[in-house]
This record gives sequence, C-alpha cells and structure tokens, in this order.
Amino acid sequence: KAIVVTEGFTDGHFVKVCCEAAGRADLLEGLHFLPSGGASKLVPQAILARAATDTPVIALLDHDESGRDATAKLESRTWNWNTNRELLSLQKWPNACGRHDIEIEDLLPVDAVEGLIKKLGENIALDGKEKCRGSWHYRLSAAAKSEAIALLPSLMSKSDPGGMVWLAGELQRRAASMTPD
Repeated sequence: KAIVVTEGFTDGHFVKVCCEAAGRADLLEGLHFLPSGGASKLVPQAILARAATDTPVIALLDHDESGRDATAKLESRTWNWNTNRELLSLQKWPNACGRHDIEIEDLLPVDAVEGLIKKLGENIALDGKEKCRGSWHYRLSAAAKSEAIALLPSLMSKSDPGGMVWLAGELQRRAASMTPD
C-alpha cells in the first residue's frame, strides 16, 4: 500500500512492536518502512523512493528542528509534497501538547518508557525530562532508544499501545487516499 520513509530504524520498529502488542497487526498490512538514517537523509531518500516506484511514498518526520527543516524542503515548490497525504509530521498526533518537540518515542506507551527508564536508570536512559500536562515528558537518550529495540516487546502491554496505533492508522488512511481506485 505504501512505502514509509522514516528518519531512523527505530521508527518503523516501534510502530510494528506497539501495533502487534495491541492486537492491531492489521494496521501494518502493506506498509513497508524504509529508514533513511536521519532527517537530513530522509529528503533525498524520499525523493528517490517516489521516483523509483508507483507505490505511494509517505515521509514520516519528527516534529523537531531537523524534522521541520526536512518537511520545509519537501513542501517547497521544488518538490511540492502534500502535508495532508505524503508528509506526516508527528505534530499531527492528537495527543501532542504543543509545548515541546515530538519525536517517535513520544508515541510509545508511558508504562513501557517508564519500564525502560527503570531498567536502565535515569542517568543512562534520559537526556532530560519535564512536566507536561501533569505527567513527565521524557527525552530518551540514544542509549535508551538503542536498548528499546530489544526491550520494548517485553515492556509492552496490550492495553496501552501509546500513539502508535493512531500513527499506523493515519499511515493507512494516507496510503488509501493516494492509491487509485
């Protein structure tokens, strides 16, 4: 249905693990995640992917400085990517508070993130944290993101998929809107 170009490997991995744990593997059907190695590399990767196939291509971007820069490049008159179809910024996540950047790990279930922090310790797991709407907004370290690849499946509960089910559903909705009948 669609090729989803992501900033990093963990993006697609996190979506898959969370949807499977929530019993929503159906939302993954037809989605192929293609990591680019960072927001700056996502732009040429997405352009090349779109040029190489008739399959719809969706660029999935964090809502941080790098993601906003990449979004602006793809939206430009040069490339003309549509923000309602081909570009998906995590700013669109309904639970985004608007007070801080939104990265893919912000859509992980809170219990899983807190389990990861407990297992690794705050000094290793976090680059920082701040109060946001009465709870903590965690900024996971590179070490925590790396460890989450292996640990996330064991930390997941079926009752809380975080924002990943929304994300997979949004990817499916966009893919369907780009596929000719």
